[in-house]
Amino acid sequence: PIVSRDVGVDLPDGCGIVLETCEVDEIEQAMARALALAPDELARQTLACQRHALETYSREGYARRLRAYLKEWLG
Repeated sequence: PIVSRDVGVDLPDGCGIVLETCEVDEIEQAMARALALAPDELARQTLACQRHALETYSREGYARRLRAYLKEWLG
């Protein structure tokens, strides 16, 4: 994916493109870089981002992190 730094979403290492300014030139360059990726690399990054999103941003992932935090905090 191509995301803005401001969205507050982390990407797995070596995956995706993070926009710093969201200016038109930067977006165009990011799109060109993404389109230039080999199909197998694009697939690898896409799958890694999907796995990361499910683990980190899903309801289940949130509940798992919250339980771990509470368990640590409450002893």
